[in-house]
Amino acid sequence: AERLRGARRYKELLVRSYERCRSRAKDKLGKLRRWAMRQHDWALGYVEEALWRADAHDRALEGGREARGPLLAPEPPGHVNLQDLDQRLAYSAVVALVNSRAREFVPYFTELLQAPLVRVRGFVQVGRRLEKIRRLAAAIVQLKGPACGGIDLSSFDWINELRGEEEVFSTLRYLVPEMEDLVREFAELEQSGDLPLWR
Repeated sequence: AERLRGARRYKELLVRSYERCRSRAKDKLGKLRRWAMRQHDWALGYVEEALWRADAHDRALEGGREARGPLLAPEPPGHVNLQDLDQRLAYSAVVALVNSRAREFVPYFTELLQAPLVRVRGFVQVGRRLEKIRRLAAAIVQLKGPACGGIDLSSFDWINELRGEEEVFSTLRYLVPEMEDLVREFAELEQSGDLPLWR
């Protein structure tokens, strides 16, 4: 009983210490941002990215939309050839990207990854299919990251409602190039400092 009380006191001390450190860090980042506004553009961009990362971390800790919900299974389904290194790597990359940075799209990626046989043109071969799924996951993560200004992708939540081979893979056919185009556009806007405020 004494050990349990000691462990609880220690946990409370750690939480209070962390909260104080986080509060001080946010204050210092705010001061640094005010200073960076009088400096070169690159200095402000650097500070803005640090602030964005701190806010993203806080949102995840507070149990935001990404911090909860199901995950993709780390073990590939039976139709993925475990002897094919490219298939294994593509599957692992999708799982890592979605589980770490795009959990809100787990239902859609589950539909994509669990389909054993696909008759939709362009997705029949498992290897090519996995590569296209990986490209979509990478584009989503890039759009949500600092290089593209942390774009809110909630307007794409509708893809989680798609069911059935035809709906899921026909959407993937158009979604991959669309998302990759958005990555290029937003990355260019972020570099030039012209990102819109509504993002």
